Amino acid sequence: MLPVGSGGDSGSKDGSSGGGNGERLWRTTAQSIDPAREMTKKVTFSHESQTPTSSDNLYFIFNFFETITPPPSFRTFKEGFQHVSKVMELHPQFLNGLLLKNVEPFDRFPYLSYSVFYVQPPTSNFIHDPTWVKVIREGHGDNQVHHQGGFSELHTIWMDPNDSGASNRCRRPLSPASAYIVVSCRLLGNAKQLEANWRQWSGAEFILRSLQPRQLSSLRRISFYRRAVSRCSFTHILLAEFTDCAEIYRLRNFVALINARHCGVAGLYTVESQFCSPQLAEDDQQELLDQN
Repeated sequence: MLPVGSGGDSGSKDGSSGGGNGERLWRTTAQSIDPAREMTKKVTFSHESQTPTSSDNLYFIFNFFETITPPPSFRTFKEGFQHVSKVMELHPQFLNGLLLKNVEPFDRFPYLSYSVFYVQPPTSNFIHDPTWVKVIREGHGDNQVHHQGGFSELHTIWMDPNDSGASNRCRRPLSPASAYIVVSCRLLGNAKQLEANWRQWSGAEFILRSLQPRQLSSLRRISFYRRAVSRCSFTHILLAEFTDCAEIYRLRNFVALINARHCGVAGLYTVESQFCSPQLAEDDQQELLDQN
């Protein structure tokens, strides 16, 4: 069975799924969809390009925010999120995290958070901190609708094999000007068979083959994730990181083309804020001192 985008799930307040699966999350026009379908028919797939890598030691928590109602104890959504992130920074396995903002303010998910943890395989060794329940309720409130889940990294294509991210455990952006294309999917059928062909249906090959040279030159990596816990509405996520969002509006049009392929639901995000573990913050400070 073909992969099905998760666009129709309507999340509950605790991140569980509900509703039908007919709604598209991205608002594209008929004028953009029809040419995109013709374009995708011409795309060929390459098996000779960059070799994907993976890391069994990294655990990722994605949180797609559908509503951003300010929690009772904070004035804004961002203040509440910062309250949660400060506690997350103290988690013994936490490395770094991002709050990403959708460039389309009226898209279904205006914000997305992305946090990285270092664990010893398997991912079941992730430490669930019981204090998080209280902190998350304080920071998000009871009226926010969000879709949260833990994921493992199956594959990452690094455009530069010497990229520092390919050799260390961190997945931090190289610049605050970075941008991300994120495609969320829910697979039906034989997941393992579909995972073997992930580059074709997820949009990875489409990105590699169809981007204009200027946008492709800023592509840092493409990562593919599989759900590690059954709670999240999505089973797989594709993430493409770009080091420069100067061409953001061209990327916005490209996201419409990805959505027209019906391989999942794509969105374009920029970095709103970053946070990291005290150890990484200390390492950053030492690196600045060494440079001076």
